[in-house]
Amino acid sequence: MPNPVKLLYDAECAFCTRTAQWAARRYRGGPIEIEGYQTTRDPRADAEIRNVCAHTVYLFTPDGRGLRSGRAALFILENCGWGFWAKLLSVPPFIWIVELGYRWIAANRRLISKIFFRK
Repeated sequence: MPNPVKLLYDAECAFCTRTAQWAARRYRGGPIEIEGYQTTRDPRADAEIRNVCAHTVYLFTPDGRGLRSGRAALFILENCGWGFWAKLLSVPPFIWIVELGYRWIAANRRLISKIFFRK
């Protein structure tokens, strides 16, 4: 059995949690595990990766690669039925726009959570 995709996200962020749950429900590329970086026991999630996860999503692919930010999001989208668009957006100059957009959303995720995901 192949290694599952592992998606680490900020479990203290409602927007991040909902987005990770959406990805897990729609993922068609094989097994996927989603887990908050704050509580993961995955040995691959060392201190450096946990620091990254405080600001962005991090994904371990089945072949052992680590992807973050927009590239991780595009990997998920590619395996959720959006393959054409994910591949198109993965090449310059589009990937630069994806990464900038991801950074803006990540920097404002608390505000996005308050506006759209009130408890």
